Amino acid sequence: MIPNFRSRCSLAKSTSEDHLKQWAHNRKFLSGIKDEFPDWMATATFYTALQLIDAIASAKGVTFDKHSERNKWVEREGSLPPEVWANYSALYQLSRTVRYITAGFAKNGKPTQTPTAKEVKDDSVTKRLSELERYALGCLEAMGKCPKGTLAGLSKVFP
Repeated sequence: MIPNFRSRCSLAKSTSEDHLKQWAHNRKFLSGIKDEFPDWMATATFYTALQLIDAIASAKGVTFDKHSERNKWVEREGSLPPEVWANYSALYQLSRTVRYITAGFAKNGKPTQTPTAKEVKDDSVTKRLSELERYALGCLEAMGKCPKGTLAGLSKVFP
């Protein structure tokens, strides 16, 4: 690890615009992942969603150091609809499953299987991430934190 990395590159200084740039960067990466890597597809989908959550939080003056802090905020933030937590938490859990449960068994002893690329695309990207994008970009546009038309142009950039 780079010495003093956190103090030199504090996430607390990131703006909504910074998070939106990273969202677009992650989204572009996600769209180029080959079907033979559904685990990376699921992981990239989660981190793409994370940038949207951080953009909204940043616009409200909130920052996070840990996933657990972000998860609690998303689950309990009164201004966020319950669908945001439902979609975000599903992406979080899937990314953890594909990253950390590689032996084929979950902690409860039940077998696990990495989802197929089609399953990740259909559920995680097309459904969950797209719903989060519509909500987050609409919210950020309304707050004046992202350029008008970002939401309208989304399907043209990421079909």
